[in-house]
Amino acid sequence: MKKVLYIGAMAFITIIIFALTFAQAPADSTTISTATSTGVISQLSSDTIVIRTTASADPISYSHTKSTTCVDENDNAVSSERLKSGLPVTVDYDMQSDWRLVATKVIVRKATTATATTP
Repeated sequence: MKKVLYIGAMAFITIIIFALTFAQAPADSTTISTATSTGVISQLSSDTIVIRTTASADPISYSHTKSTTCVDENDNAVSSERLKSGLPVTVDYDMQSDWRLVATKVIVRKATTATATTP
């Protein structure tokens, strides 16, 4: 009887050691690429900025965090409260391993207006 308990205890300990040795922590979201997108803000919320670009028919959503910086074209800091719908911007972003697009820098561009000339 002692031999059976001993073998059972050893098997249990072996299984626990094996599980602890090969257990993996959940993968953190890591950056897999970095890119830039230029367009116009179509929507803005506390954690998301949606940009409409000429390159895509669909608007593109980016997460933004407290570490996302907002600057003007001369790289001067701009308050994030200045961001609004219709504002032309360039977004530097990271694509995370979970396919999220996270804005790292939002560059506010000067609005260009077309002027019509009459002959």
